[in-house]
Amino acid sequence: MPRQNQIYSINTLYKITSDLKKRDKKIAFTHGAFDLFHIGHLDLLERSSRICDYLIVGVENNMNIQTYKSKDRPIISEQDRLEIINALNCIDAVFINPYDTSKESFIYLYKNLHADYVTIGPNFDFKDKLFPQAKAVGSEPVILGHERLARTTGIVNTILKRVKD
Repeated sequence: MPRQNQIYSINTLYKITSDLKKRDKKIAFTHGAFDLFHIGHLDLLERSSRICDYLIVGVENNMNIQTYKSKDRPIISEQDRLEIINALNCIDAVFINPYDTSKESFIYLYKNLHADYVTIGPNFDFKDKLFPQAKAVGSEPVILGHERLARTTGIVNTILKRVKD
């Protein structure tokens, strides 16, 4: 049986998660660039799906990524990154994050998605920014995965070095 499309608008997800909370379902939320999707991303998403009843993934929009990575990122288009995440069996819902990367936006997002858990990988650079916001709305911040797994920046640097050599 073919999988259903799991791409939603943020407002639809607010309604879905409100209903899920009324039924005492555990919701996990993670978000990131997922630019050059790699084994570390897959590991995070699979582990995140195991701690909840419903896993939501926010794919950062291009403008957000450029503010915290570089003007040359993302490498993969927003739509393609969304489709890659949507194709995974371990997720229940995916959306393009329409909000900026301010702490107020994170608080609003976590609160309105009714996230019981906010998950990140061990190599994520913004733990200090995300964890206080998650705790502020009653979400439990969780680090999942192995540090030994790939990082997109490392992959890009390896490619550039090999091309240069």
